[in-house]
Amino acid sequence: MKGGTFPYSLTERILHTQVEMIILPFKKKVPTGEIIKSQSSLEEIRKNGNRALASFLRRPTLENAFQIGRKFSQESGLVSPRAEKILEDLDGKMASVSLIGESIISLYDEDAMDILKKYGDPVKTKISLTGVNLG
Repeated sequence: MKGGTFPYSLTERILHTQVEMIILPFKKKVPTGEIIKSQSSLEEIRKNGNRALASFLRRPTLENAFQIGRKFSQESGLVSPRAEKILEDLDGKMASVSLIGESIISLYDEDAMDILKKYGDPVKTKISLTGVNLG
């Protein structure tokens, strides 16, 4: 893998069957500066990120991505108190935060959808098997 944005990055695909997911987007913008307050917190995020990536590459599965992502975000202090409460309610589900702050992403099932509806307007979506597309 090589970091960066298209066309300068290298992306590897995780082969998986069609998967339905739920996204609970955050309502307010969370400024990055509120989360990353110091150089030491940024270094901690980098260290945790490198460890998480290495762990994921040893077992690149969707389930492992959720577990590692959740652990990384919690260890790095990137989970808001509200999102932490939502993740606790989703205990036992494949769920994590997306981005910084309060966006939640989860594998779809009716129970997870019902839990997330308590906190906002979740969106049901699917992982594309063909990559990003418009339409």
